[in-house]
Amino acid sequence: EIQIVTQADLISHYPQIKSDLDKLKYASAILELVLRLTLENDPHKRLFNGIERILFRIENETTEPILLFAMFFKFFLEEIGYGLVSEKCGECHKKLVDSKIISYNHDLGMMCQECSKNHLILFEFSLELFNKIVCLSQRNNQCTYTEDDLKNIITFLERFLIYHVDEFQGIKSLKIF
Repeated sequence: EIQIVTQADLISHYPQIKSDLDKLKYASAILELVLRLTLENDPHKRLFNGIERILFRIENETTEPILLFAMFFKFFLEEIGYGLVSEKCGECHKKLVDSKIISYNHDLGMMCQECSKNHLILFEFSLELFNKIVCLSQRNNQCTYTEDDLKNIITFLERFLIYHVDEFQGIKSLKIF
């Protein structure tokens, strides 16, 4: 059965995003994630609302687009079933806030400094950076991020996704600009 669109109305065309290369870069990365990692015609109201909200924020707020993208990226991973941050070590189950260095292993997830000595490590975080990752999804305005912090977080999230989704090769939009 073929459906024909006979009329459409443009609700928002995001002129600020189109006129700012940095905003365009991160808005494109958001759309790329959604297009490449979600099923067509999958009704996911919470994800749709999240996309609408983040594009509105990129368009209208003075918040750095890289921070908004990092927040969305973490939200997106959780929404598609890849939540990753735990408050406890994946091996010994101690609270991670007691460790100065937190490591990530694909099989065990986040690990304390002691347990990570015996495993292959994909990424290492300082406790401060780990707390900033946790803070991304808590809508806590007291967290402050440097551009390097955000780049490290995005790199980690991208590598995490590349490992878990075979056909995903990374976010091309971030490399083009």
